[in-house]
Parts: sequence; structure tokens; C-alpha cells
Amino acid sequence: MVDHYKVLGVSRKASNEVIKSRFKKLALQYHPDKNPGDPYSEEKFKEVNRAYQVLSDSYKRHQYDFVHDYQYRAPRPQRTTREPFYYPPFSKNRKTPGGDYQFGWPYLKSQLIAFGFVFIVAALVMGVKYTYDQYSEGKEVRLAELRAERFKEAQGYFDQGQYREALDIVMDMYAQNKLAKSIRDYRDNFVGKVLTKAEEQYDQELFESALVNFSIVSDYQRLENPKVYLKMADCHKALGDYGEAVKDLDMVLMGDRENLKLNYQIGSIYLDILNSPEEARPYFDQARIRVKQILTQTYGHAAELVMNPKTSPAIYFEVFFSRAKILTHMEDYEEAIKDSNWCVFLRPDNGEAFYLRAQNYHGINNNIRACKNWNEASRLGHQPAREMIAQFCQ
Repeated sequence: MVDHYKVLGVSRKASNEVIKSRFKKLALQYHPDKNPGDPYSEEKFKEVNRAYQVLSDSYKRHQYDFVHDYQYRAPRPQRTTREPFYYPPFSKNRKTPGGDYQFGWPYLKSQLIAFGFVFIVAALVMGVKYTYDQYSEGKEVRLAELRAERFKEAQGYFDQGQYREALDIVMDMYAQNKLAKSIRDYRDNFVGKVLTKAEEQYDQELFESALVNFSIVSDYQRLENPKVYLKMADCHKALGDYGEAVKDLDMVLMGDRENLKLNYQIGSIYLDILNSPEEARPYFDQARIRVKQILTQTYGHAAELVMNPKTSPAIYFEVFFSRAKILTHMEDYEEAIKDSNWCVFLRPDNGEAFYLRAQNYHGINNNIRACKNWNEASRLGHQPAREMIAQFCQ
């Protein structure tokens, strides 16, 4: 049985916040897009994801702990019945010549002693049980009173806008009693109110305040909500913090790796804003694979012969065009030409597509095709193409 606690590197008493923090760190470390072609990282990513799915859910974690503990409990020794059982009063009584037992005073005395002993033991057990019941009832009352005081304290912090302090109190109570529904309901109520406030601030474009509250929701929510991370990413982008925006989008992508728009969005931030084509490439690689899958599912393997390129979504062209730019930057001209061909096919009236393909033909020293594409780009009004023609095509 896989030990999910060892997979995440946390103790069995770790809180949900520790588990979530450790999961985020390991997920980013072993994410397949960060380690392309590494089967070990891919397997570790799956193990980390499975472990988090179990340990982040209180009910699943309780079941897992119970099964784990039961599995490793030492087996009880089997009861043996090989030795014969003799009832003492009968074994010591003599038999009459006819074979019957004589029930005299010694036997009666032993029976009275036995019944007296059983009665005393039963009285002691009942007394202990009564005392324990009284103690347990009093303990429950004291716990209920203490819980009410803690709820009141948490509500006070929450009313003052100190949301983290309030939720920390509730989470501390939850760590001590994970089966108490009232504590879970209290946490969900707090988190729901913070989420509502964050969304109101987001709609009012108060991005800095909204980001603070969305972060609280992401740290204390029971189940991961992709919409929260998407809005956090929007807030980070509005505030100019694109590095953090990428991290938020990556959290959503973990649950939907084939998401075309999300891969394109992250890749575009790396390529156009952070100026990091190497970081952008894995996302555009995945986006290109997804576009090809969609085209094959829709039109079959001869999509170029069947589809009408003018009706294709703009994102298809943008994926091939952006990936071609990255490959050109990396001087992988042969691969870039393949994507440039798709660009020209999807948007035959786009001068940039012809110019990009010409640059890659020039990169492999095929100036005949390079000049042909520069001429086509020039015809479509692309000024830099005319300069390349004057330099290389005379």
C-alpha cells in the first residue's frame, strides 16, 4: 500500500495547509511540462497528484488512515481449545455406586462464592461505567462550551476583516476534531463569504484587494477551484506581475493539461511579455498537439484537403505562428518551416506568415524559396520583406 504521507514528505499529523503547500511545490517540480520526456518525473507527478487527492479530502484521508492502520496492526494470537475444560465442583465430587453426583455443602459453598464474585464484579463494572458516562457527558458539555467560545472568537476576527486569523482558529479546531460537521460548515461559510467579497472587488477592478482575498480562498478551500486561480492570474496580470500569473495558470493546467487556450495563454506570456521563448516552447508544443488532434477528429487525417482554412479559429493560426517564431529563434529551421506552412495554409493573405517562412528557408540556405516567400510577403504589403528582397534577391 502506497504511503501518501511519504510521497508528499509530510507527517501523518500535517495540517491541510502544510499538505497543500507541499503539493504545490512538488507538483511544480515534477510537472511534465517542466520535465519533458522524463518518465520518472511524470510518474512522480502522478503519485503526488494521487496522494494530494486523498489527503486533501478529510473524508478520504480518514478512510485511508483507518485502512493503513488496520493493515499494519499486529495479528491477534488464535484461541486454542485443545485443553479440556473441567468444571471444578464436579471434578472433585465423588460418585455414588449408581453413578450419580452428590451435591453437598462443599458444592453449594463453591457456587455461592462464584455467584458472589460475579455480583461484585458486575457491580464494579456498572459503577465504573456510570462514572465514565458521567465524565464523558461532562467532557462533551465542556467541549461544546469551549467550541462555542472559539467560534465566537473566530467570528470576532472575521467581522473585523481579519479573515486569516479567523480561519486559522477554525482550522485549528478542525485539526483536533476532523469529524465535526459544525466545524467544516463554519469553515465553508467563512471561505464562501471571502470568495463573494473577492469576486465583488474583482468586478470593481480592485485587483489588489481582490487578489488578497482570492489568495485566502485558495489557501483554505477544501477543494481546488480552477476559477479562483484564473481570477488570481487576471489580478496578477492587471498588476503587472506576470511571473505570478503564470504560476496561477499552471495550477489550473495541472488538472487540464490539454487545454488549448490555457497552453496558448501561458506560452504567450512567456514569449511576448517575459521574453523567454525556451520557457514558452513546452506550452506551444502541447497547444500544437491539441490543434492537430482537433483537426484530425473533425476532418480526418487529410484536413488540409477538406477544411476551409478561412473559417478556422484564429487561435489555430496563432499557435502555429508563435511556435514557428520560437523555433526560428532557436535556429530549428526545418521544424519551423513545418509550422510556417500551416500558417500560410490557414491565413494565405497574411504577409507575416510568408515572411516568417522565408526567414527559415534563408536559414537553411534555400534562397530560391526564401525569395519566393519574400516576394509574396511584399505583395501583401510587408515592408521588411522588400528590404530582404533588395539585399538577397537581386
